[in-house]
Amino acid sequence: MLEEEMQAGFNYRLASIEDLHDYVAGTGEIFTYNVETAEGVAKWHTEEFHEESPMDYICKYRVIN
Repeated sequence: MLEEEMQAGFNYRLASIEDLHDYVAGTGEIFTYNVETAEGVAKWHTEEFHEESPMDYICKYRVIN
């Protein structure tokens, strides 16, 4: 991988959390492990709400570190 980075001239960046959300929206796949992003280490988070809530649930990546 270092050789690839050298050939690319080190012109790369970490994905943002927004990039991860776009990936999930486009593919329906999530990463179940922690992912290093431009904002920090992120983890997939799912939260369900009570029946009375206007929202059923939230699913998104959150920075944990």
